[in-house]
Amino acid sequence: MDKVNIYKIKDDKNDDLIERLDEKNYFPKDNIITKEITSHYFENIDLNYSMKLYIKNGNSRRPLSWNWILNEFNINTRHYTSRPSAVLLICETQSISQNKTKRKPIKNIYAISFGHAYHVIKPYCDNNWSLNFAQHMNIEKVKSMTLLSPNSLINRKINNYVNFNTIEINSGEALNQINADLKLDENLKEVNNKISLSQSLIFGIDKANLDSLIQLIDYVNFINQTDVKNKIPYYKKINSKEMENTLNKELIENIFKDIESETEEYCINICEFKHMGDKIKFIHEFDKFYLRYKKISNPIPELNIKQLYNFIKTNLNKNNNPLEIKIELKECETGDTFEFYLKEIIIYDCKTESYILDEGTWFEYNDIYLNDMKNSIAEIDIEYEEKYDFHEEEYLKFLREKDSNYDSKTNNEKKSFKRKWYKERVFNILRERDGFICNDREIDQVDGQDLEIADLFKLDEKSMYAVKIGSNSSNLSYVIDQSLTPMRMLDNGEINIINNEEINTLNKNDIENVYIWLILKRSKLPLKNGKPDLNQFDALILKNKIDYWKKEVIMSRRKPKIKINYINF
Repeated sequence: MDKVNIYKIKDDKNDDLIERLDEKNYFPKDNIITKEITSHYFENIDLNYSMKLYIKNGNSRRPLSWNWILNEFNINTRHYTSRPSAVLLICETQSISQNKTKRKPIKNIYAISFGHAYHVIKPYCDNNWSLNFAQHMNIEKVKSMTLLSPNSLINRKINNYVNFNTIEINSGEALNQINADLKLDENLKEVNNKISLSQSLIFGIDKANLDSLIQLIDYVNFINQTDVKNKIPYYKKINSKEMENTLNKELIENIFKDIESETEEYCINICEFKHMGDKIKFIHEFDKFYLRYKKISNPIPELNIKQLYNFIKTNLNKNNNPLEIKIELKECETGDTFEFYLKEIIIYDCKTESYILDEGTWFEYNDIYLNDMKNSIAEIDIEYEEKYDFHEEEYLKFLREKDSNYDSKTNNEKKSFKRKWYKERVFNILRERDGFICNDREIDQVDGQDLEIADLFKLDEKSMYAVKIGSNSSNLSYVIDQSLTPMRMLDNGEINIINNEEINTLNKNDIENVYIWLILKRSKLPLKNGKPDLNQFDALILKNKIDYWKKEVIMSRRKPKIKINYINF
């Protein structure tokens, strides 16, 4: 049984792949093999195949498991070694039989990898081709699936199955690889029905040859035209350097468009917090900020988009790469200094295509993944009460009650006073008049770590709340960690007594409802069934995390709930 690993090459990447093969010392053999057949599956379609082999030599002399392809090209296998690699490029031209139509011939390029050649091919392959086959293939038995969960603590898991013949994937999960037995066409007598599918299709062929290979490609393309039988979501890291460079280029262009138009609807957002070692650090808690580009270094009073764009406008032009700006954060009390490239500290969502940049990593997703996530979020109980909307008059009234001389303070003094009585803290304190227990800034020690167990409690309703004010994923996503960490500790018995005079003890049975309370700085969301439709909020990363949060809360045998309100200043 010979294994064949088949990739489809993107339409515009054939020349790039050939150039890359040359750079990696894959040498083309002189002979080109051509074959013409009439499609076994498409009516009135003639297929012309032109095949060329590229070989890279190895180091030690042992038998090859893929001598069959060398024999096809009349290559003496005795001169080749145990570590060579090879790529078979197949150019397929589809044309209509008997010129019944003037349709232009369709060209497709396929690559078959041998040895370790898949490393060279992957950046140029069309992932949709193999994914389409997964969606259309007739499954007899699923053996195993590797699933990715980008926002989960366990971000990769392998599931093994017995007597299972459907693909079932939960929201927030995406298919990475599947091993299955298929129901194949009876004419594919030499092809084994076992498949491994990821970016490529791996089949077993009895006594593989070029004729069986092109018949298999013809069959795969036919299956891809049939009805969808398996809905498969994906949300995956982009590993292709070329695709990454293309997306970086688009992002850079949009940053400069922002600056030229002087818009305040920025295309990027700065992350509110970063994981630094084993701790979460909030950006606003640092004392000093520096922007550096090559030999230029400027201090800035705070890190925000406006300061960043001013630096770019002053010091860079369109030939420069703003993603290479270094951001230095300093903490005076501890002396700690952290440095990041701009790309590692921003979030960017392509509006026209299904790509997203999250803290330096590009991800790609499909509509099925998006729809599964939307359906999951639509199941969450969402509450809105207008009386909790936060208005500037309410905030200023609180500040004046805390200091009757507030209005006579200088701008710097007001700024300093507001840092102490920041909006989120004041919102939580004001909830005490509504029957909530405010726990904001009440820090407890759990296993030597500082932890704020919740912003608010309503113990008569057995509810705990994590509250966050913001307008996008970058400044709202922390509410998920803020909610889940104490919930898990409560379940593990790590929390008993908390530092709050109104609560003597707290155990896991005291909490049945786990809320995240989002105070949105934006126009009101459209209503669906009388409640805010969170799926209309353009914040994919946040919604990914909310979907994960929902599952974790349900697994703890509690009810996940969301309160939504708005802030107008």
